Amino acid sequence: MKEIIEEKLRILRENFPDNAELRQWLRDSDLWMFTYTVLRVEGIEMNKRQLVDIFEGKLMEELPLDLYGSAFRLRDVYKDMLVCNQMDARMDAKLLARWMEMFSGAECGYRQSNPIIYRWGYIAPHFNELRGLMDELLRGFAKDTKAGGLTRACAIHLGIASLYPYGELSPQAACIAMFYELMRAGIPLPSFTADRDEYDRLMQAYLSEDDREPFSQMLQRSVLNRLDSVVNICMAAGETK
Repeated sequence: MKEIIEEKLRILRENFPDNAELRQWLRDSDLWMFTYTVLRVEGIEMNKRQLVDIFEGKLMEELPLDLYGSAFRLRDVYKDMLVCNQMDARMDAKLLARWMEMFSGAECGYRQSNPIIYRWGYIAPHFNELRGLMDELLRGFAKDTKAGGLTRACAIHLGIASLYPYGELSPQAACIAMFYELMRAGIPLPSFTADRDEYDRLMQAYLSEDDREPFSQMLQRSVLNRLDSVVNICMAAGETK
């Protein structure tokens, strides 16, 4: 599947029209996919049309008001990610901490307890070890420049999730870091094909059996679905120039 994704990325790079409206659409739709997925791993079920309506300022009685706050804070995170990417900033602990504080709307340090993560059947490393383990993870990740963007995105997600540094917000932290790596690689941001229950099963497979392939395959399918859509829209736009 990775070969197909690389080919789709090549087609996209070579055929992306010089069209300001299309570039704005891609940025906007990246935001929708990013926000939708981060909220979905939190267990919030909504459709993408509702998310678009939220960003357009429409109020919907069926959605709780705190969801609006989460969506708009994630929009702020996404905008900051764009700026950091333009500056070619690499992921580090300070950058992730800043985004987590923006997302949570409060000071957001590493956890100070050792919870059992029942949804994954997992006990994360002791909280006293977190700072060293996170620094080691991100420093090692920064040095590994040979891996492709998709491989790096998968690895950073699983690495952060397994450390569970931000407690219950850790799946969202892992997603945010993953999306930044995809952004840096020039890959249009996808929405997960997995809902929360399937996502939890994928995490269980990794944490209990050290099997990253199920999660990697899900991420690749998600990216390929997104690329199919973006390439088709770009090709159509190019034909109507």
